[in-house]
Amino acid sequence: MGRVSLSATKTVRWLRIVLQHPDHPFQKGKSCSEWAEGYRQLRCDSNGVEPTSCVTPSAINIPIGGKKLVDGLNYECKKNGSDVIMQCIDRDLEWQVESTQWRCTRNGSQVTGCVTAFGSIPTGEMRVVDGSTIMCRDDGNGGATVQCKDKEGRVWDQGIHRFAAVPILPSHENLIGKRNLTQRHILTGF
Repeated sequence: MGRVSLSATKTVRWLRIVLQHPDHPFQKGKSCSEWAEGYRQLRCDSNGVEPTSCVTPSAINIPIGGKKLVDGLNYECKKNGSDVIMQCIDRDLEWQVESTQWRCTRNGSQVTGCVTAFGSIPTGEMRVVDGSTIMCRDDGNGGATVQCKDKEGRVWDQGIHRFAAVPILPSHENLIGKRNLTQRHILTGF
């Protein structure tokens, strides 16, 4: 992936279509909102969608052209055409945010893998645990997601609350039935 920067072209195209709809609040003279998407803070105005700042993995905003020390890492937010890029300045430093493993490289922050109850899985690789397959993949939005496939062939992607298809442990029996857990799924804590 190189830099954490991803093109906002698809988002901008989609939002321009939405903004042009006669029922959209923007067309009725109301202001649009501002929101975080991946590593960017975006805002819509009369020209469509534009980035206003960068957002670190720990949700700290850095203004365009600014530098900030966050969680022991030096970040810089730069304008890149109609988009922004966020680069970390401390090279080869690794860190973890929730279940995503990051590395500061020459080209900026890079997702390197997923952290699971079974250890780290590099992005694009998979592990087989007790017949179930767990794969870490780039989510295309500045993060990573875990895809699970159980012995019966059922496949699902996991978000912030990640689950894995693994044998149930006696210490986790009290979790059965909570948050749609079955005997094959335990909350992995990441």
